[in-house]
Amino acid sequence: MDMRMKRTWFGYLLWILYTASVGILLAVRTVLLLAGRWELNRYAAAGSIALCFALAAGIYLGGRRLLLSLKEKITIDAHSLRMGECFLSMSLFSAAALYRLRLAAHCSQEMAGTGIMLQILLQILAMLFFYFAVFRTAGYAAALTALGFMAFSPLFTGDIFRPEPEGLYFLIFSVGLWLMGRYIYRLEKGGYRKASSYLVLLLIGIYTGFAVFLDIFGILLLFFAGMELPRENKRKEAAPVGISFAVIAFSTLLSAGLFVFFKALYTGQSFYQELLHWIGQYGPVSVFYGQPVFWLHPAEGVAVLFPAAFLICGFWLNRDKKTDGWMFLFLLTAAFSMAGIMKGNAGAFYTAIGGTMAGLGIRSMWPEKAPGEPKEQIAPAAGLPEQGNTEAAVGNGKENGEGKQMLKDMVLEEIFLEPEIKFIENPLPLPKKHVPKEMDYNLDVKKEQMDFDVSVNENDDFDI
Repeated sequence: MDMRMKRTWFGYLLWILYTASVGILLAVRTVLLLAGRWELNRYAAAGSIALCFALAAGIYLGGRRLLLSLKEKITIDAHSLRMGECFLSMSLFSAAALYRLRLAAHCSQEMAGTGIMLQILLQILAMLFFYFAVFRTAGYAAALTALGFMAFSPLFTGDIFRPEPEGLYFLIFSVGLWLMGRYIYRLEKGGYRKASSYLVLLLIGIYTGFAVFLDIFGILLLFFAGMELPRENKRKEAAPVGISFAVIAFSTLLSAGLFVFFKALYTGQSFYQELLHWIGQYGPVSVFYGQPVFWLHPAEGVAVLFPAAFLICGFWLNRDKKTDGWMFLFLLTAAFSMAGIMKGNAGAFYTAIGGTMAGLGIRSMWPEKAPGEPKEQIAPAAGLPEQGNTEAAVGNGKENGEGKQMLKDMVLEEIFLEPEIKFIENPLPLPKKHVPKEMDYNLDVKKEQMDFDVSVNENDDFDI
């Protein structure tokens, strides 16, 4: 999959906002983390912030050089890479479940029986859907990093002791992200025609409307869809991106309105009264303004924001790929949290989305090819001709060495990018093209002679 991002004015604006927000949050978190251990004056605080930023830039540049050298020295076959990814993901899921069960074992029997096991189940299911959503839209590195933060984050795991509906809503939100990620993945692979594409978009919009009805935070699913919808797909007859977003937006608003209408029927109020009541939950009276949840957990905030800051360098040095949707989701989550628009705690969302940004920052350290360098292709199997050249084979030494280098680059790229399906040329001989023939003779026949009917006497009953 081509993950290169085309820069637009909105992309520049988004990166400026992301740079400012991550920089401010990381600076504040660094100072508060150090202030909890030592007394810092303003000069020491400024020095610690500058040192933190310099350390992030140094690790980013050093990591790029290290990965560049690994490209030339390490050979990993694609099957082993996939098996390693499966092993890591299953290990993290198992460790997350065991860690939560261990925490639950230290609680009293009364607390454990009132919903901790249900909260653990909801968290594991939400982690599963969120992992595959990130995997489809951002690749292996971001998915595994987000899963690691969700598995052991004190902010995230602490929700199992709070009998509140945030765990269920995070599961609903994660399923919405997974549905959108699954649709985008199949669309980029050419898996939808226009009619089926509209039907899937309609169903996604209905689900998003249900999430919006439960909490206004669900509107972020709609914004994420608008940012992540691919501008191009392999099926030219698929739905255009503008119409696709319009279908999702219309079905989302219609679905949310229908759920408000059904609730009005249940409560016996009018639709207008129920709508005002729903809007009133997020009005100026109910909104409180505060700090984002990262500011309440210094160590965890630094652990998430420090690798997320790599993405700032990745934009300018690496022209990083397809991160606009997740950056926009991160900024909106911070804004919703600071404005207090959400009904409940945003800790789970910040941990998951912040962990994804950390994974994207780590992935951005992967060095791209220099400008003007030709795009490398996967070397075909031994004995088969190279792609695009049916006469050459990979058997000789020079081409075989180049094929190994291409394989190294391709396999290491899969660590940070979702692999792209590439096909080899058919090595078998193709059938000869059929040339239609016409039978013609240089002989003119008179029209009256073109009668081939045999006259039969009326008394001839031989055919009976």
